[in-house]
Amino acid sequence: MSTPYTTILAAAEVAAHLDDPQWVIVDCRFDLADTDAGEQAYWAGHIPGAVYAHLDRDLSGPRRATGEGGRHPLPAPAELARTFGATDFVLAGPDANAVKAIRELTGGGGVDWSFECVGHPALIRTCVDLLDWGGSCVLLGVPKFGSEASFVVNTLYNDKSILGCRYGAARPHHDIPLFIDLYKAGKLKLDELVSATYQPEQVQEALDAMHGGGLNRAVLTWI
Repeated sequence: MSTPYTTILAAAEVAAHLDDPQWVIVDCRFDLADTDAGEQAYWAGHIPGAVYAHLDRDLSGPRRATGEGGRHPLPAPAELARTFGATDFVLAGPDANAVKAIRELTGGGGVDWSFECVGHPALIRTCVDLLDWGGSCVLLGVPKFGSEASFVVNTLYNDKSILGCRYGAARPHHDIPLFIDLYKAGKLKLDELVSATYQPEQVQEALDAMHGGGLNRAVLTWI
């Protein structure tokens, strides 16, 4: 039976990857009328190696008093980050050595890629210091015009590089249609990034919520 959905996998393909460490099989069976039914069915029998994710407990955050997010609002940013592939978190600050902590997580060598997304000179230095031999630091955040960043020059001779990236180095005429196709095929998670929508007159409310860490992304609508 043919299907237009490109994200549906054949049972044979799943079976062939049961022992593949790059694959994670998640069982999300859920019944709104009986919220325990899905997990009970999972324990009664499931694909070998599959883990269970409960819609209420694992895939949703607490309901908001304002009603934003509906019955199953998105989870906290850290939890959502795990959904998108994050495995570890390091809380940087004046009393924490982020470089040391991340090197310990990576076995002492550092990372192959680091991305500075804030636009702060101190973080640029941190992202460079995190690199392993042959690693690349990509600058996405935009600091104040005229800002300068420093690094230890001799550390770059280990085949390291610093790359500037504007708008994701995108080629709009090529990449935007590609992104649309990926989104329509279910391969690019955009809806999951949006925590709440606001009207233009609520822009300050949206900014306050983002600064407070309560949102992943806020979207202003003019409709």
